Amino acid sequence: MVVVEVSNAAWKAYRRGLIAAEQQALIAADVVQVFDRLEPLSHLSVRASAIAREIDYPVYDCFYLALSEAKDASLVTSDERLLAKTNDTAFAARTTSLRAYKP
Repeated sequence: MVVVEVSNAAWKAYRRGLIAAEQQALIAADVVQVFDRLEPLSHLSVRASAIAREIDYPVYDCFYLALSEAKDASLVTSDERLLAKTNDTAFAARTTSLRAYKP
């Protein structure tokens, strides 16, 4: 399902003129490599809830931040509102706009 969500987000970004067709195609080609396994979320619930309180953002999306923190990985997102919420926080260094993503 994650592959579908990422591919759809890239398509939406292309459709809105936020990324070029070449970027959308690269994301579609790379998404399978990026998501080579699924991660259980149960161990992230407490941290995701704490992040939601800290940045005043829905817990649903904060699971992604909690996972990026736990794995010491970057989070690439097309969610400009999430990027704005993390802008002046410790998460700013680990969040990247889909627009700026280069594989």
